[in-house]
Amino acid sequence: MYYHFATLLLFGPFIKLRFLGSTVFPYEICVQAANAIKSLLGSYRRLYSLRRTPRFVPIIALASNAMHVVRAETLALSTAPLVPQGVADLQEMAFSHGSAARGAKTLQAMGKGHAFPVSLSDDEASADDSEDPIGTLGRR
Repeated sequence: MYYHFATLLLFGPFIKLRFLGSTVFPYEICVQAANAIKSLLGSYRRLYSLRRTPRFVPIIALASNAMHVVRAETLALSTAPLVPQGVADLQEMAFSHGSAARGAKTLQAMGKGHAFPVSLSDDEASADDSEDPIGTLGRR
């Protein structure tokens, strides 16, 4: 997952560009990376569950799902089938990662076509993350 996330971060800023004289298309590379992340996340969900994932997984899931929404908007497709699964994944991760809940709200806003930045209400912006800073949550 790290590799595909790094690929998204590297080529993401260039998705609307084409490199002259090159067979590298940043948009296609990002779509392939997002699909690979989605596949790996599905495998992880089936094997374990998304309730107790490592800290980086919600960020990777949000980036992947955001790329799928961008792709759907680029191709003028409906984001209806894409957003619910990504939101469900992030909401399941919210069990142990507060940032995943905010990511789910962001993804829902993206699916509805809201302009960004989306502001959180005062309650949500000032609320603690409730994540364990040392990573000892669940250890006994």
